[in-house]
Amino acid sequence: MADIRVVEKTTVTSNDFTAGLDVYLGKMGAGYADFEVWSTSAAPVAVVWVQKSRNSGSTWVDIESFTTSAATKQYHKTYVFGSAHQIRAGIKSGGYTSGTLNIRIAQGGKAI
Repeated sequence: MADIRVVEKTTVTSNDFTAGLDVYLGKMGAGYADFEVWSTSAAPVAVVWVQKSRNSGSTWVDIESFTTSAATKQYHKTYVFGSAHQIRAGIKSGGYTSGTLNIRIAQGGKAI
């Protein structure tokens, strides 16, 4: 059984990201990372960014963003990569309004 690697963060402010998670390639030449955001507050409002780095976190490139709201209590997505690198997620400066968000990224098994 493969090891499951996980980074988590309860994000409550702007400019707050998870640590970078190393995404390794599997036997089929692809790396998978499960990403999940959920809220325990009534109306979380923030723009969450998923980013990747190919140079050990020296620079980060945006992959995708989405805006949470009262209707978005949970969001889950699996990313597939063709090369090894790091992935992280969080809220950029100015992207936070209210609420508490939990972010989890995992490789080697489902985040949830």
